[in-house]
Amino acid sequence: MPVLVCGFLSYKLAFEEEAETLSINAHGGLVLLATRVLADLKLVLKHQQTHEEQECIVAYLGPAQEGKVQVGLKFTHPNPSFWRAASPRED
Repeated sequence: MPVLVCGFLSYKLAFEEEAETLSINAHGGLVLLATRVLADLKLVLKHQQTHEEQECIVAYLGPAQEGKVQVGLKFTHPNPSFWRAASPRED
């Protein structure tokens, strides 16, 4: 599912990156990012189809794949309807 990931890497250094989700659930998702982010960084996800925004934090930094890193994002407030998936996983 395509999303736009937005945030600030440091004071006044904003970034936006189009990403594809690897997995989703009611509490967040896993994406591949080329931008190097740090754990606990606050980000905003923008759903590319609905244009809805959801605040989240970087909860997991995983292995690199083809120059990108797996990044686990946790919603600041659970939002199972954000993904507009038929039945996102609860865990």
